[in-house]
Amino acid sequence: MFPLKWFQETPGFADDAGMMRTASVLNRTLLIFSILMGIGFIAALVFFEPKMGAILAILVLLAATVAAKLLMQVGKLRLASIVAVAVGWLTFTCIVLVDGGLNSINACFFISMTIVAGLLLGTRAATFFAGVGIVTGLVLALLDHFSYLPYHYFVDTPLGDWSILVFALVLASSTLNLALRERDSALGIAEQQLSEHRKTEEALRRSEEKYRLIAENSAELITVADMNLRFTYISPSVMRTHGFSVEEAMNRSLDQYMTPESMQVLATAFEEEMKREAGGNADPARIRVFEVEEYKKDGSVIWLESSMSGLRDKEDKLVGILTVSRDITARKRAEEALQESETKYSQLFMNAPAAIYEADYRNRRFLSFNEVVTTLTGYSREELMQMDPFGLFTEWSRKTYSDRMRRIGEGEVVPTSQEYELRKKDGSILWMNMSIDYGFEDGLPVKARVVAHDITDRKRMEKALQESEELYRTSLESSSDGIAIVHEGRYVYVNQPFLDMIGRRRDEIVGKTRGKFIHPDDQAAFMDYVDKITQGLPTPKQVEIRVLLPDGTFINAEVSMVRVTYKGNRCNLAYLRDITDRKRAEAEQLKVQKLESVGTLAAGIAHDFNNLLAVIQGYIELLKMDIPPGEKVQNRLRATEKAISQAAELTNRLLVFSKGGEPVKQVLDVSDLIKDAVLRILGASPVEKRFHLDRDLWPVEVDERQIHQVIRNLAINAAEAMPEGGRLAIRAENTMVKVQDKLPIRPGAYIRISVEDTGKGIPTDELPLIFDPYFSTKQRGAQKGMGLGLSVCHSVVTKHNGCITLESQEGRGSTFRVYLPATVSVALPPDERPPEGLPGAKGRILVMDDEAMIRDMLKELLTAMGYEVETTSDGLAAIDLYIRATESQRPYRMVILDLMVPGGLGGEPTMERLRAIDPGVRGIILSGYSDDPVIQDYAQYGFVEALKKPFSMKALQDVLEKHP
Repeated sequence: MFPLKWFQETPGFADDAGMMRTASVLNRTLLIFSILMGIGFIAALVFFEPKMGAILAILVLLAATVAAKLLMQVGKLRLASIVAVAVGWLTFTCIVLVDGGLNSINACFFISMTIVAGLLLGTRAATFFAGVGIVTGLVLALLDHFSYLPYHYFVDTPLGDWSILVFALVLASSTLNLALRERDSALGIAEQQLSEHRKTEEALRRSEEKYRLIAENSAELITVADMNLRFTYISPSVMRTHGFSVEEAMNRSLDQYMTPESMQVLATAFEEEMKREAGGNADPARIRVFEVEEYKKDGSVIWLESSMSGLRDKEDKLVGILTVSRDITARKRAEEALQESETKYSQLFMNAPAAIYEADYRNRRFLSFNEVVTTLTGYSREELMQMDPFGLFTEWSRKTYSDRMRRIGEGEVVPTSQEYELRKKDGSILWMNMSIDYGFEDGLPVKARVVAHDITDRKRMEKALQESEELYRTSLESSSDGIAIVHEGRYVYVNQPFLDMIGRRRDEIVGKTRGKFIHPDDQAAFMDYVDKITQGLPTPKQVEIRVLLPDGTFINAEVSMVRVTYKGNRCNLAYLRDITDRKRAEAEQLKVQKLESVGTLAAGIAHDFNNLLAVIQGYIELLKMDIPPGEKVQNRLRATEKAISQAAELTNRLLVFSKGGEPVKQVLDVSDLIKDAVLRILGASPVEKRFHLDRDLWPVEVDERQIHQVIRNLAINAAEAMPEGGRLAIRAENTMVKVQDKLPIRPGAYIRISVEDTGKGIPTDELPLIFDPYFSTKQRGAQKGMGLGLSVCHSVVTKHNGCITLESQEGRGSTFRVYLPATVSVALPPDERPPEGLPGAKGRILVMDDEAMIRDMLKELLTAMGYEVETTSDGLAAIDLYIRATESQRPYRMVILDLMVPGGLGGEPTMERLRAIDPGVRGIILSGYSDDPVIQDYAQYGFVEALKKPFSMKALQDVLEKHP
């Protein structure tokens, strides 16, 4: 058997009082079971029969008791109760059957087990086991009544005994149910009250902990004092506010903290509150706030804002004072500074020289203003206080203000100040520069603080100055002379005629230093003139300079300068006048005078010289008659005659140069004349010749012989300028001469003949002398000329109402341009076109090769094939011919280009440029280098075929037919 103490110990269930009670009942039930088993075991051994059945029932009950106890130990109380009740019920039922009847002792078992079940498992279990007992008793009574059982289980009548059992069970069950319900109700109420009490205690504990934490960690000072104003609690923040530890602070009295003034205020308030308390008028929720001065540990004084409230007991009796204080020393100092600042502001506001006012825009009225506002506007203080601030604004100012508000509303950053126009009381205009600080609500200005300065006088001066500057600017811009203002060597103003004259933009001049466009040879004289003007020294009225243009040419200009004041600075005002036409006219006039003088002399010399030649020629003829043919002398005479013929030609040139050589004019197309003149004199020259003659060149009315001589002389000069070879380009084109061209001829239609060489050029200082008689850049002598060629050209062209110009750069070559008046109204015979089936019918081909023999050979071959052919010696000329052919609607069917052109543009780059002009161009590349990459992979370079020299006529013909 187990120790009795084991059954007396009830396991603890701290979380549920009901479980504790159930465990207690079950523990006692098991204890009773144990006692009954002990008694039953002894009785079985001594009294009962059969013994084995009784001992078996006792062992089963013992096992159930132990199992229930173990289940209680592991916390399974309900399962332990079920095991104990169920096994106990079955065991006692078996005892009833084995013992031989349901006597009064055994009947008590059913009643006891019903009560135990109810106590352990509740009212439903009691009702269940009562029902089971009734049914079990009825079954046994019926079986006993009809003698189906081996024993008689009922002493008297079975049904009578069963009725007594039913009554007992029902009575026990009902009584138990009623008792359990009352018990449960009472226990529930008790448990609810206990639970609420526990919750209240927990909440109170947490609240106390929370407020303790708040008090201990609060930045504000929290104190509690009793009714004798002795501290009972001070928070640790006293160290921060006063410099005392909590222990030190608790040992000090209230009057040791406060200044006498603050202590008096607090004592008065405490006395008032005590009177209210005694009179029954106290407000438990009343909080009083004081601003007091208190001493710190170091003796300094701080300001505290203290909120005081009463602490009351359960009877609502005042038992203490709770104070929460925060340090407001910084705020008090700021308030004092603010007060001082407001005092200063008020003094400044009223005594400032500017107009200052505050306005309420919501109610459209003035809030305050100083005396300057009344003085400037002419309104009294009373009148202004009744006025709308915007009533002073003119219509222009209102629009300006509205636009400013719109821009602010759109988020634009606008200047803080704005000029406004106000109307004074007398109707006159007042200009104010206002700096406005707005107060906004919902994006709209509702208040404004305005500082305004009177700028009326300044605006009047600005208007006068603007009108004066406008008049001055108009005068400057409308002047035909170029005008510039220079300050400390930099241009601060230039007018448009000035920019037009020097060919620069405004941003290239304004702000830049002077003299960048003045000819280097004129710089020293010009700067000396400027320095004298600046220093006020005597100086000529004007100085002539040459102005360099962006294209390298220059114009002649006359500069005059005076000292002026511009934008508050002393500056030089310069007038620039273009005198190029005047200088050209002067030079032309001087040249004409020279030529007329020399012409008169030349005419006389030619006359006398022709006479002498005639005599010499006569005598030679006589000598020839006297000398037999075949003699050596005859040869010498013929040489002499040739020299006489050349001398006669010289006299003819002198006559042309003189007044007597007037041209005999006729209408001509000068294209053939130009080619003939050049090729006749330079046909065998090593100079490369390129002709660029317009096909629709206008006709001109000229003396064919004289113009032939002009072209011949220009070609000779060009060739002599390139003794080692070079390139001579001859162009003829139509042009319209305008006044802007500044040429010494009338505006109108002209042809322009250009002779351009790549020779050594002419020095700049010799350019003005180039058309003078007997001036030459070459050595004098029979082989090098006498210097009459260009002067004769000038004379001839002038007599044709044209002009001749020269452009030259030393080391780069020269270009002569001859302008001859066109006779556009005279119709020329139509150009002859090749008829169908004749050469040219298959199309046009352009051949470019630096070898003349190749060009000639290709031309003969292609012509024989039926093509019209044009040739040139390098790529640039080929490109020019191609463009002209395309523009004239006579394009080339094919271009044949030589790969290598020494000193010129070869086939590959020429084709690249042609493809940029016309992506549809077709070309054949020629080369004597068969392994050249361009020949090997010609398509990559834009060619349709490649021909290697030498090639046959059939090969050329096959290529052309392959690409019709």
